[in-house]
Amino acid sequence: MADVGKLRAELSRLRVGVEQLRMPAIEAVGLDRTAEQLRSLEMKLRPLEQVLSSKEDESQIRRLFKDLLIGVDSLDRVFELMENQPGSVPQGVMTGLQSVYQLIQDTLSRHGLKQMQIGDSFDPHLHLAMGTEPHPGREDGKVSRILLKGYMFGDQVFRTAQVVVVKNSETNA
Repeated sequence: MADVGKLRAELSRLRVGVEQLRMPAIEAVGLDRTAEQLRSLEMKLRPLEQVLSSKEDESQIRRLFKDLLIGVDSLDRVFELMENQPGSVPQGVMTGLQSVYQLIQDTLSRHGLKQMQIGDSFDPHLHLAMGTEPHPGREDGKVSRILLKGYMFGDQVFRTAQVVVVKNSETNA
């Protein structure tokens, strides 16, 4: 956000410069040179305005994604409940919820927000370890359970996945 502040200050400074050049252009005989300076300043303003607009748009999109993920997380919990208590929800309702869920995921993906494909090994860049638990047959440091799914926005981590990591044995120091 600091970049946006700098860009706004530069934009403001350039606008003042444009206004300062307008009066001399009107009053002076050498209108061509002043008009050229005006065009030059206006050309500098356009990219700054586009950058500001783009940063503001991205910020709004990120806020919208955060809000939508609250609903997606709720659906994930409903699916977990249905898995743990088979028959608790009629099959038709379950199928409808899964269709809506997939539609939301596809829409988010089209707009650049993609669910992380988590590998077996814990990665502190992608995961937030919420705890550890023993899991016989699995190696220490592997993801045992996903508590909250993670997402990428483009090539950046939008939200880390909250996971439980396998730890079978206590190490003595």
